[in-house]
Amino acid sequence: MRGSNAALTTSRMPYPVRRGPLAEALTYGPHGTMSTCMMQPAFDLDAPLFTTLELAKIAGINRGVADVWLHRELLKPTRSASVGNGPQGRPLFSAVVIFQAKLIRRLSETVDIGPSTGTLVALKTEEERGSAQIAKMSVEGNWWWAVVRSSDKPKPITIIGLAGKKGGEWQLDVRLESDHSPLCFAPGAPYIVLPLSEIFLTVYQQCSKIMAQHEQR
Repeated sequence: MRGSNAALTTSRMPYPVRRGPLAEALTYGPHGTMSTCMMQPAFDLDAPLFTTLELAKIAGINRGVADVWLHRELLKPTRSASVGNGPQGRPLFSAVVIFQAKLIRRLSETVDIGPSTGTLVALKTEEERGSAQIAKMSVEGNWWWAVVRSSDKPKPITIIGLAGKKGGEWQLDVRLESDHSPLCFAPGAPYIVLPLSEIFLTVYQQCSKIMAQHEQR
């Protein structure tokens, strides 16, 4: 049973040093000073616990699309080839990677930044590179631990991402929804608001159901 090995680990590196409101939010993470008084996640959010088929189901894409995205390296398995590829050679993924897959899908569907949902393997397009960049930047800082641990509170932590271009490259400003400090973009420059914590909590809830099913087997 995968669930029996899903206990939270304590060997994870601490958060990067940050300043401002987001730094306070990160005190609720795995190494945060407030983590012991918060709800504990049902499983290790960073552990390789889910198959490609489970990733596809939760992210809302079909298995063929997931395979193409892996082939194009828009997504990477949580368990690296140097460690092993999981049972029967299958790659395994964490909830964080599944969140990235769902974010890429949302970018593709809502703002036309992202890969096609077709399964034809081709060279990366500029849109694919943009979605991969945004997805990679969205998981810097381990904020998802704080989001899950505060989700049962009257005022849960809400994280958003402000995505825009600067010098021709995509930039992502990850912050608390209540943070109104200056943006990293030029004044008046357009940007996209991404509901990062909302997307992650949806992924977490679906992952929790799958983990519960594994425990019952």
